[in-house]
Amino acid sequence: MRRVFLIAVLAVSLLPTATLAGTLGMTVDSKDLEVGQTTQVHITVRGGSAGRPVISAPAGLELVQLGVDKDKGVERGRLTITHAYTYTLTATQPGTYTFGPARCDIDGQNKTSATHTITVTEGTGRRSSGRTRNPTRRSSRGEGATGAPAAGQRGGDYYAIATTSDDRPYVGESITYDVEIGSFLRTLGKTSWEQPTFSPLSSEPGVDPAQEERQEILDGRRYRVNTIRLPLFAIEDGTVEIDPAKFTMTVMRRGSGAINVGQEVSFEANGLRVRVRPLPREGRPTGFGGAVGRFGVEASLDQSNLVTGGTATLTVRVVGAGSLRGQELNIRLPDSVKVYDEQPDTRGIITGDGLKTEVIYRKTLVPLQPGTFEIERIELPFFDPDEGAYRTARSQALKLTVTGEPVVDAAVVARSAELTSAKEAVEVLGTDILPLHTGGRMLGDARLRLTSPLVLGLLLLPLLGFGGIAAKAGGQRFAGTEGGRKRARGKAGKEARTAARRAAKDDDGGAAEEALRDYLSARLKRSGAALSATDGPDVVRAAGAPDDLADHLGRILERGEAIRYGGASARGFASTIADWIDDADRSWK
Repeated sequence: MRRVFLIAVLAVSLLPTATLAGTLGMTVDSKDLEVGQTTQVHITVRGGSAGRPVISAPAGLELVQLGVDKDKGVERGRLTITHAYTYTLTATQPGTYTFGPARCDIDGQNKTSATHTITVTEGTGRRSSGRTRNPTRRSSRGEGATGAPAAGQRGGDYYAIATTSDDRPYVGESITYDVEIGSFLRTLGKTSWEQPTFSPLSSEPGVDPAQEERQEILDGRRYRVNTIRLPLFAIEDGTVEIDPAKFTMTVMRRGSGAINVGQEVSFEANGLRVRVRPLPREGRPTGFGGAVGRFGVEASLDQSNLVTGGTATLTVRVVGAGSLRGQELNIRLPDSVKVYDEQPDTRGIITGDGLKTEVIYRKTLVPLQPGTFEIERIELPFFDPDEGAYRTARSQALKLTVTGEPVVDAAVVARSAELTSAKEAVEVLGTDILPLHTGGRMLGDARLRLTSPLVLGLLLLPLLGFGGIAAKAGGQRFAGTEGGRKRARGKAGKEARTAARRAAKDDDGGAAEEALRDYLSARLKRSGAALSATDGPDVVRAAGAPDDLADHLGRILERGEAIRYGGASARGFASTIADWIDDADRSWK
């Protein structure tokens, strides 16, 4: 039986090579382009032996090969070679084009790839798609095989190219300043750079620049490419000249003999011109506060039933693409409901599509009259720069049911719901303080005695007061020590864990994510609100968290961004966060 099994395994390993037939595939990074925009085309040829793929672009599209990457492997005892070809595809005329197919001879067979439909429209000055976004970039190496090419061109031993996500933004619109630094030579240390002056464009406060690194083939040479994205905000209309950004880095060059030596080189990117357009007056809605982008509004109450004098928290989340600065929300409520505002919580992050913003408004509602109150849909007028028109985002309407007696005492207005529910009924005594009994007890010996409880209490009162003050002072001194701060962080971590478990029961992803960031703040001794899927794993790993726990945090933060900005499902998200916090308590020491 064992011999039969070995024969079967040998037979499978010696199957005809037809079962390992070569493959030819073609993908296009973006199929919707504007005139002058560029995207990348990737053709993958896989097989034992293959020629060069053949593909041509129709009139209206310009195709240029960047390079090819080669990889070898063994599969089922057979040598398999994979060639990855990279091209740039530039749109030159508007229209709808059929691009492809690519054809190639692989292992003696003619293979054909699928075709792609490319749509090209007239340019509007907005961002091009794909990795290569600036039509001024070139596949040639500018000054030749060594040195830096002309500013704004790719190639040479190193280069820098600056672009903006939009060279014709509107006032109030968020854009990004992107600078790509490529180096064919090995570098030492970090690359330093001098940022240009962006005025009258303004940087986005509280939003960190984004940075990514990748490998790219250019004219058959492999470059290490770093891209930095800075968020900017258009303040006023007019033309803005952005000076070239300047860079300094140390590259390794071959010296005398076979010794490589470090050489410090300086180079700069290209300058840019941005024309900021004013917002149109036509169609501007009432209450427009300057929000430019695409936004959605959600509203919720932490409790919809309470008694008069109690409090309910109205939470309004504004999420979308773009910047929100000091945006006021118009919430209409009757005068019998007092409203107290909290400071809005604003979070921003740079993603592949630009700036994503989330603003959380919290308002404390204190009803003074019983009844059922409707909180009308909260509206946020904004200008959509992609459509060139004003839009209005609206939340759902909410209802608040209030029971109890009308409140006329102003002191009750400021009480919290906890105090309201815990307070005891206090009656106005009036005649109740009159003596109810006039017997001998009331008319007896009225002299004070030293052993009287009243006298003893009065004598001990100062001592108790001084003791309480000393205990409080000691507690404040301890709170200022490292031990006191550690205890406070531990308490905050436990409260965050409890809040996450509560949110998991309610499947409230927003509350769970807020608890997660509170937990991270307690563990990291820094604010966890600004951590993103990019830097979060590295931060907790540097603080002693295991690699698997750090990687899991990155996936959680990435999913949170997809929920807030991409409309992904939040089902089960709260439970995932609660489980992560439990794992962190066990494994993160």
